[in-house]
Amino acid sequence: MKTFQLATLAVGASAFTTVPLQAKPPLTIAQRLKMERSVKIGYDAVGTPSTIVINDFEDAQYFGTISIGTPPQKINVVYDTGSSNLWAPNSANFLLHKNYKHKKSSTYSANGTIFKIEYGSGPVSGFYSEDTINLGGFTVPDYTFAEVNNTKGLGVGYAIGKFDGICGLGWDDISVDHVETPLRALVNAKDLDENVFAFYLGSNGTAGELVLGGVNPAHYSGDFHYVPVADTVPGKKGYWALAMDDITIGGKSVTTTRKAIVDSGTSLLACPKSEIAAIAKLVGAKPLIKGEYTIDCNADAPDITVVIDGQNHVITKENYIINAGGECLFGMLGLDIPAPAGPLWILGDVFMRSTYVKFDVDQSRLGFATIAAANTVQVQPTVAMSPAATTHYGDPLSGACMSDEQNITITGVAGSVCSPAATGVLKQKCPTDTPAGCTITPAAILQDQSGDKYCALECSPALPIKDQKLADSICGVDNMSCKPISGVGICTYDA
Repeated sequence: MKTFQLATLAVGASAFTTVPLQAKPPLTIAQRLKMERSVKIGYDAVGTPSTIVINDFEDAQYFGTISIGTPPQKINVVYDTGSSNLWAPNSANFLLHKNYKHKKSSTYSANGTIFKIEYGSGPVSGFYSEDTINLGGFTVPDYTFAEVNNTKGLGVGYAIGKFDGICGLGWDDISVDHVETPLRALVNAKDLDENVFAFYLGSNGTAGELVLGGVNPAHYSGDFHYVPVADTVPGKKGYWALAMDDITIGGKSVTTTRKAIVDSGTSLLACPKSEIAAIAKLVGAKPLIKGEYTIDCNADAPDITVVIDGQNHVITKENYIINAGGECLFGMLGLDIPAPAGPLWILGDVFMRSTYVKFDVDQSRLGFATIAAANTVQVQPTVAMSPAATTHYGDPLSGACMSDEQNITITGVAGSVCSPAATGVLKQKCPTDTPAGCTITPAAILQDQSGDKYCALECSPALPIKDQKLADSICGVDNMSCKPISGVGICTYDA
């Protein structure tokens, strides 16, 4: 039997609220060929950039839920640090989306002012309204947001996508029409313990979380290293921008750009077009189209290191090689951001999966910490398959592990479960047959010290487990319960 140590859980002194973030599969190569990627800049009356829109959102992978109105109407949104407005769809034409219907809300107030923002392939437009919104349990009454009835600028990806709207978490100066941003509204409501938020983006398609009012110590280790937020353009804050020392591969600098933004609405890393070809060559990637590159899924590719204020933030190939429908994409593209905002790098989800990021409003700073180690496990010899075993994820104590499973016990947790090893080039595929009554899609969320990944049933995407009885029930088996393990809950058979 191999023995490994479970990542230590810490308990914070202050309260915080977590918003689960669901992950959708990345776009396929064929879908990416149809995407538009560009930058749109708006200017005020004196010629100063007032809005800088980078994202097209077709490629957005993480989304969470907010509610608008009374009674609450739930809308799935991309929580986007690269923009500063909240909008929700309201058109019956959006058949695959959850629409906000102001006639059904008793707290709605008409505004009617035209809302319009330009994305890569055209406009997103509608009109402003006021209503009560709720973000992660925090309620803001009479909030001004946009009802959108034209989403042409989001392309075909929106029509079939899983998100409905956008909730911008950027700074005030890039808010379209200078309306109060969702972030500023939360701060002004004075309900947060701390005026900070943080992202944890799960790897390999697993769920992540947005934390409001603090940070979740289950998802990072060590101390935060802080850097000040830099101006997006002289005298104005918009993006969560920062001074960057360098980007290196194999110890060699690969950029002359010294400015970056952390952007949760961009799935990839983005660098100036003049730098992408040399970087792609170093990792073995080949040109695709529109500044994007493909890469061998099994490439022996080097780490990419982002250097910020003397600290190295390492992005391994596991986090920058993206499996897009069986073909693999290099998680970086070439995209030019013009002056005065650029040139700059965009540190999107590829970076944020590798580093825990804290966004501090009051101190106007960004904090970076090491992502907590993955759940580690003990792997015992395979238990012979019982004739009664008809699905994976059975009870090893009853001899019910199937022939392709291991008896998994997790250090510090009473109980065990039969667990198959994750398969596929990125080690994220899991058998989907589960015990009767289980309503969970298995995911590769366990890892041993050698890096081997195992599949399990995640019954809570974050800790603490808010409803233990409900979490236990979705495991589907009487002697199986949802146990807290390194920041999530996993269905485990009782000892």
